[in-house]
Amino acid sequence: MSDIDVFIGEDAYAMRRRLQPAIGDGANAEVLLPGFFASARDDAAPGNDSGVSEVDGIAIAFEGYMTGHAARGPALRRALIEDFRSRGGMFVRDWIGSFRMALHRDGETWIYSDHVASRPWFHAAIHGGACWSASATRLASLLPERTLDGANLLQFLSSGRFFAGGSPYREIRQVGPGVCHRYMRDGESSRVWFEHEIAPRSRPRDELLDELEHLCDAAVLRHLARADAPSLMLSGGYDSRYLLNILDARLGRDHALPAWLWCEAEDDGDPQSDLSWARREAKRTGAPFAFFPIEARIAERFDAMFEAQSGMTEQIFTHTDERAACRVMADTRGARSLLRADEAFGPDGGAMKTIDEALAKVGVLRTDAAMGGLAGAPAEWREHHAAHVETLARTNHCPDDLRDLLYRRERLPALQAHLHAQRRPWMETHTPLLDPPLLRFVASLPAEHRTDKRLFREAFLRRFPTDGFARNPGGFAWLRRLRRGTPQTGFLLERLRALPEPFDRDDWLAQVATVIDDGGRVASRDPTGVATLKRAARAVVLGHWLNRWPASH
Repeated sequence: MSDIDVFIGEDAYAMRRRLQPAIGDGANAEVLLPGFFASARDDAAPGNDSGVSEVDGIAIAFEGYMTGHAARGPALRRALIEDFRSRGGMFVRDWIGSFRMALHRDGETWIYSDHVASRPWFHAAIHGGACWSASATRLASLLPERTLDGANLLQFLSSGRFFAGGSPYREIRQVGPGVCHRYMRDGESSRVWFEHEIAPRSRPRDELLDELEHLCDAAVLRHLARADAPSLMLSGGYDSRYLLNILDARLGRDHALPAWLWCEAEDDGDPQSDLSWARREAKRTGAPFAFFPIEARIAERFDAMFEAQSGMTEQIFTHTDERAACRVMADTRGARSLLRADEAFGPDGGAMKTIDEALAKVGVLRTDAAMGGLAGAPAEWREHHAAHVETLARTNHCPDDLRDLLYRRERLPALQAHLHAQRRPWMETHTPLLDPPLLRFVASLPAEHRTDKRLFREAFLRRFPTDGFARNPGGFAWLRRLRRGTPQTGFLLERLRALPEPFDRDDWLAQVATVIDDGGRVASRDPTGVATLKRAARAVVLGHWLNRWPASH
């Protein structure tokens, strides 16, 4: 069930009848004003303030949470209406939180996404009005017809996600980070209320480290105060251990640390693995630790993962177990919130030498390889994809700045948001190191301080001496499961055999046959085999889209 739905049109009453029970079905709260209808679930996720309210003809539909506001639930929504009344449509400029929101007054509607679009928020034109939903699949079901977006299909095959704001269909789009859409009787407009820019300026290194330490502490403690029954996803790297050490240093042994620490990994006995380091860190701080071994039961969980993520990323495969683990943590350990250390320094790695290298680092590739396996795909798909990539390439002339800017504008809303969405309704996600003050601080750093998390690593070691970090991270564990000959290979082959047009089934099966042996095991360990399986997984996700909601043309 989607958390929040909004319809804007001349006859909201008629649209409500047409869209029920799809929109509003099971809603705990709803509001209907001339030209505006919204429904939301108060229980959409533990710890958030989902719901709709109306005060003196001003209606609000809000889903998410605010870390800098004392009010909760209906009281928060009423306070936000008053803030909107006194400050106008850009009243969100100084907000810190994770939210999607719609406001309506006298025939005008404002639609908002938070500064990193942490909560998916989709829109489409349906039956003569604008329809908004937290679920892209819901909109796909409501559309009378759908048109393939070839550039986005190629982008998904090459990187495992769509371009930011895109979907498989031209009719469905996603709200970007820090964006406000305004709808009026005589037209519509769009404004950016939180601008992601890179503006480096030089300062003494000690001053930078001091400011980073202060901002990190403030962000973590702000989220800890807001989070309900928090837990911490712990690994053996810098990011999550930074959070753990701040909490340990500030709260001490006489106070309650987050409810549980947990690690999704495989226990291979390697002392340098994420799991081994996480266990040692939990023991050192006296925090309870829960371990969830990788199962990768994709055949059983694919449909639920697809719905939870609105089919927007390949993480349906790579994070198969995380949704189930969240449910276990909520049901058996009482955890209701998850603190994650998604950090503000962008993707890991050294300095970027070229624009193309920077694009590839954030998952935007100039490639024709994705055209393989698409029978009779129009040449214009490649042209549209290349044109979009070229537009992104011109965003900034400095490769390092381009990488970090597109990390915020492209990668976060197109990747992380859907990973957070899959955890609900059992856990609300908190990412304190992506708060606006930290993002603005990082944007002011010279490129050499943003490269390879250099300043962040130095800040960690200055405060928290350590014996080391994990050297063998546990990424792509589902590939290792495939190598052992599990039912997952059968599921992969079954879905490839069911690929619809424009996919060439025989081509995809032939590609995978070079990697999977007669016993159903993944025989190859070379990078080419890994890349083949990743592309096949992406084709399966796209095939599920097109089988369930065929395109008209």
